[in-house]
Amino acid sequence: MKVSAQLLIFALLAGCSAQTQQGIKHAMTVYQDVDYKDYAILGETWRVFDNKDLKKMMIIAPFDRIHAAGFRDGVTFGLAKKDLIEEHEFRPAATAYLANIGCRPTDGRLVMRTQYEFDYTC
Repeated sequence: MKVSAQLLIFALLAGCSAQTQQGIKHAMTVYQDVDYKDYAILGETWRVFDNKDLKKMMIIAPFDRIHAAGFRDGVTFGLAKKDLIEEHEFRPAATAYLANIGCRPTDGRLVMRTQYEFDYTC
């Protein structure tokens, strides 16, 4: 499944804040022709979109963590601390994936909750 269908699903689940809309627009531009790879590390499966031409990758948190975050938000009426938005939550998986192809992450940025993008160098 290409990034467009995946992002539409996440947009519907996340609610479309301005940040989410910008994230979707960015991801659709940068990753529209990039197929994802599932990458398993430490018992979790992360979804990776690797745009080798631009040396950028977008990584999506494991679905069980996404569902748990959504449940927690719903139960607490959005008052619980937000997770899956900080670089440190994504960098270890991104670093491990990139190490397998002889690269390492450099700068990173939040695309939208549950999705992070890293530039990388090889």
